[in-house]
Amino acid sequence: MKQYLRKGVMHAMLSLAAISLMFIAFATPVSAAKPKLSKSKAVLIKGQTLKLKVKNYKKAVKWSTSSKKTAKVKKGKVTALKKGKATITAKAGKATLKCKITVETPSISSKKESLNVGGTVTLKLKGASGKVKWKSNNTKAATVSKKGVVAAKGAGTAVITATYLKKKFKCTVTVKAKSASLQDQVDAAAAATKGKIAIITVTKEQGVEEYYSAELMVKKYGSARITHATLPDNFMEEIGKTISVISKYGKDPDYKALIINQAVPGCNEGVDQVLKTRKKDDLLVVYCTPQENADDVSKRADIILNIDEIGKGTRIAEQAYRMGCKTVVHYSFPRHMAQAPLAGCRDKIEAKCKEYGIKFVSANAVDPVEKEGIDAAVEFIREDVPKKVKQYGKDTCFFTTNCALQPPLIKAVHDCKAYYALPCCPSPYHGFPDALGIKMPEDPVKGLEPTINAITKKLHNDGLDGHFSTWKVPVNITNTVAATEYAFLWMNGDVTKCNSSKFKALISDYCGSDITLSVYKESGKTYSNYLLYLEDFLNFGEPTRAR
Repeated sequence: MKQYLRKGVMHAMLSLAAISLMFIAFATPVSAAKPKLSKSKAVLIKGQTLKLKVKNYKKAVKWSTSSKKTAKVKKGKVTALKKGKATITAKAGKATLKCKITVETPSISSKKESLNVGGTVTLKLKGASGKVKWKSNNTKAATVSKKGVVAAKGAGTAVITATYLKKKFKCTVTVKAKSASLQDQVDAAAAATKGKIAIITVTKEQGVEEYYSAELMVKKYGSARITHATLPDNFMEEIGKTISVISKYGKDPDYKALIINQAVPGCNEGVDQVLKTRKKDDLLVVYCTPQENADDVSKRADIILNIDEIGKGTRIAEQAYRMGCKTVVHYSFPRHMAQAPLAGCRDKIEAKCKEYGIKFVSANAVDPVEKEGIDAAVEFIREDVPKKVKQYGKDTCFFTTNCALQPPLIKAVHDCKAYYALPCCPSPYHGFPDALGIKMPEDPVKGLEPTINAITKKLHNDGLDGHFSTWKVPVNITNTVAATEYAFLWMNGDVTKCNSSKFKALISDYCGSDITLSVYKESGKTYSNYLLYLEDFLNFGEPTRAR
């Protein structure tokens, strides 16, 4: 009996313990989930919005931003306002939750490109830190790789779209078949003829672009067809040697064309010597960048090629406007302003600036050839540019007529974060490598694209997209290539001695863009064989007004 009683008591006690444990379990509250922000970090493009939410919290949340200029927040809705970083804070009771916001302002490297079939161009979405998706809407005209490399496949138009953070950036690519057929025509003319071409340039020390452009033609068409000769280093004092070089090749009946780049003093006398023994109709003479008056050179040369120095002034002002500049500063000195083309360029800049409502400032610089010397001229630019920027603002565009002053001007403009539309001699090589610490390639023909890429990268890294521009292909290279191709067409009877429209097509073909071509006029006289041209701009980043 006692055994049964003990068992009953034991069962009762166990039951009571179990009930107690259940009571404790139900009576102890379950720990509530902590408030949590829907995102801890995000990247937005200026103008985009993001809705942040606090999870596990039903009461009112207090929102704030660490930078009202970069990103604002209202009821959890974040709006990206300006490039930069901001921290969005949400206070949910005792919890403080944060989301790091990065605001970017990406831009496509080019909105319009023109390519020949077979050509390529690399597009970039500058300012984008994440993955970019590239797509072409017409792969028959142009395809695009995952890295933004556009390849021209056939004549037509394609819109290349870069998608980043759900936003689309577009570039219209026009592919031309005409240029390819023009090159075929040149190649056919070269194959059908036997005449030789002498390309006479300044030395490598006097003109690296001229020198290597001739070497390019020798490599392309062979030394049996192209001979590259050079003028004396000190051509101003050795005119006799210049005459001798021109006479040597011009009097040889195997040579059907003379291309002289640059046409320095002494060239006219050299051609005169040649024409004493040869008929003018039997020889094509091309002058590039002549250094003597129009009357004299137009009588000797069949074709003369040069930059449109005066028309360039209008283009400089137009580019300054596209860059969003409010002031243009023009540096020169009396010696240059006494030259009609340079003075005309200045007048065109001023006139176009007035039309656009841009302030024009004509500033006297130190002349490097005067007694003060090059050091004084360079020091003046270094000191004066910051003063001008302080006076007129960073949205000021600078230009100078002097070659030696281009590197210090580019460097000063770079350091002041101002603007620079064009060197006096438009080329990626003129002033940019020296000013920006970029190594100049030994061969400027092969090194052109790498140099352009290096300049673009340097300026982008320095936050100066859209502040600088030039021409993509140096004139001194273009002149040699176009003149050589024209000479083959002339030898084959495809063109007359001066067909300006064909020359325009050849120059445009080599540059890969449209050009503007005109003839030289002076004192009411028109020189129909004196051709002037302007290339399109190469922008190192999209100009402000074009964005």
